[in-house]
Amino acid sequence: MKSLYSDINTNDEEIRESGRLLLPPEFIESFPLGSDIDNLGSLGEPIIFLNPNRISVCRLDPDANNWDITGIVAPGVDFPNKLIAITNINPANNRTIRFQNNDGGSLAENRFLLESNAITLKRNQTLTLRYDSLFNRWRPLSQR
Repeated sequence: MKSLYSDINTNDEEIRESGRLLLPPEFIESFPLGSDIDNLGSLGEPIIFLNPNRISVCRLDPDANNWDITGIVAPGVDFPNKLIAITNINPANNRTIRFQNNDGGSLAENRFLLESNAITLKRNQTLTLRYDSLFNRWRPLSQR
């Protein structure tokens, strides 16, 4: 039986017996963060949705300041429920990345739907987001 991911062949019984969780391969990119960003990915930043069978992993390195991100370019109808993981790779304790809730700086379909006003990523923390195509917003799955 073909799984949800076109490059993985398996069946439900095999997954139950092995206890394995099959995830799509990752696409990893790193880049410096030197300013606040609205609609991350619209200005050529390497947030890509070329393959629906891949989780996009972005490692951001904020420079001498703390920066806000108000949205990420929506993956579009071809990739509903897209997953993206963002990690703050700056080694300094005081360099953070803040994700702002439903901020008007980004287009409506690119915004975050968060429980609080903002989520702050400190060094070595990762935020995993899933695009909710019903609400047209990015929702957090986990933060660690």
